[in-house]
Amino acid sequence: MIKLNNLNFKSAKVKGKDLSMTTEKKLAQILKEIYNRAECEVKDSTYYRPINEHLVNKDKQLYCRAIAFNISKDAENKAKHTFEILMLHPTMQIEVKRPIIYGSKDDILKFLKDNNSLKQIMDDLTQMSEKLLNK
Repeated sequence: MIKLNNLNFKSAKVKGKDLSMTTEKKLAQILKEIYNRAECEVKDSTYYRPINEHLVNKDKQLYCRAIAFNISKDAENKAKHTFEILMLHPTMQIEVKRPIIYGSKDDILKFLKDNNSLKQIMDDLTQMSEKLLNK
């Protein structure tokens, strides 16, 4: 048996990253990763694998199990791409999907770089969370 009486627990750190980040900081970090990947991987003329990034929700204000971001090529118009958000219900049986922006690679990169995009995504996540709560 292990006694844990007088131990001081500190926030966990992995490779210099604080794991107790807020949802907004996590989203900003993921948007930066998506921007870096999209800059290199998204092609307007040829096929590319869709870009997927996700995070497990630990925020009690959002009613979902996980949040995912996806950039994929339009099937009909090869020069257009869709950036969308997906939220997974805590039961893992319902998924809510919302397209955020549809356009060329430059349009999506401009949106991801914009300072207001994080606020817009947070507003969309709140609305999607309310929809999941009512289902």
